[in-house]
Amino acid sequence: MTAAEMLVLEKRIRDKHMEEARKELERELQKAASAIEPRDRHGAKLTHRERTSMVVDSCFGRLRLEVVTGHSRLEGRSLTPVRERLFGGEHRAMTPLLMRNVARLGLEAGSFEKAAARCADWGVCVSDDKVMDTVRAVAGRCREAKLPRRCAGAAGPEDVLVIMADGWNARHRGPKWGRKKALPDERVEWKDIKSAVLFKLSHVVGAGRKRHALLTRHVVAVPADAGPERFGQAVERAAIRMGMREARRIYFFSDGGAYLWNLYEYRFEAVADGTLDYYHAMEHLGTVAEALMPEREAREAWLEAERGRVKREGGAQLAGTLRQMLAGKDLPAEARKVAEREVNYFQKHKGHMDYDKRRKEGVPIGSGAVESLCGQFQDRLKRRGQFWSRKGFSAMLRAYVWYLNEELDYAIAPSAA
Repeated sequence: MTAAEMLVLEKRIRDKHMEEARKELERELQKAASAIEPRDRHGAKLTHRERTSMVVDSCFGRLRLEVVTGHSRLEGRSLTPVRERLFGGEHRAMTPLLMRNVARLGLEAGSFEKAAARCADWGVCVSDDKVMDTVRAVAGRCREAKLPRRCAGAAGPEDVLVIMADGWNARHRGPKWGRKKALPDERVEWKDIKSAVLFKLSHVVGAGRKRHALLTRHVVAVPADAGPERFGQAVERAAIRMGMREARRIYFFSDGGAYLWNLYEYRFEAVADGTLDYYHAMEHLGTVAEALMPEREAREAWLEAERGRVKREGGAQLAGTLRQMLAGKDLPAEARKVAEREVNYFQKHKGHMDYDKRRKEGVPIGSGAVESLCGQFQDRLKRRGQFWSRKGFSAMLRAYVWYLNEELDYAIAPSAA
């Protein structure tokens, strides 16, 4: 047997069993549909009833059901009880398993077009528009009330919980989107998307030289128009589900974003130790060194020594040292402005830079986990040619967060999740 002959044989056997499965599913769904009384959601009988054919897409192919449709006086519209009760009123009905699979592909693949092409590989024909509509339909079902009280990877009394927060930018359609004569800044808007990742310290494992990975995690992200307050509420609810009230100790990590540290001070300072991302702090140290020391060789030598000292001693003395250096320098106005800004930055965060203590406690000193998360979000939601509408992005982001948290089944079929 040649490889070509084996391929034909394999396809034939697959198609045979797919057709048998399709017929069995169609029979079972027809039984369920026949048992549903022709009533509206208020329990009133439908008038002007008639039998009609209803199409349902499944993982095994297209199903055709004989159903009853009629008019509801209370709702003032025609409806099909089977469609309302089994398929959430969706006009182009899908079985839950197909809905989950199509939604997952739409979230995993780089575009809805690629997701539709991968669906065709299973023998399921859906358009890219249908993939997009399915993701939006699933996003509409993503309600926190459906989720269990605790996450699967929640911390217990012996665990350490880590919270990391950061932001990234996504392209949105601007007020003059689609107008040829509009300026680029009027056609496109960049929106800041706030994100966070939460995990147990015991679930950080080595993944190669100086690399680590998370066995489990829980992520949070809200669209730009949600605002810092809503983001803070979402992170706090996620922290509670991740065992914040039970964990032995809690750490909060972030870069220098003011709204992120406001979140920490307002919601987590009483229960968590706050740490400024070390690598972000070193970027600021490089900026102030460049303003204070124009000579490259002297600057690099000073930075090398200062980075080590900050790792060992923290930031308690750094702001004072920089201020003394600034006082003895005759700098141009712009360089002095930059230096003073950076000195104030370190003054504000000097209590968040105890890196030696964090390392001794086995806690990371950088927020690499949330940086990785932001990269993952951007890899799916910030690709070339992606310019999101506000509603479209909000739906996609909500569904993608549930997908990353492995909680999408709670949206599609809560009782079976």
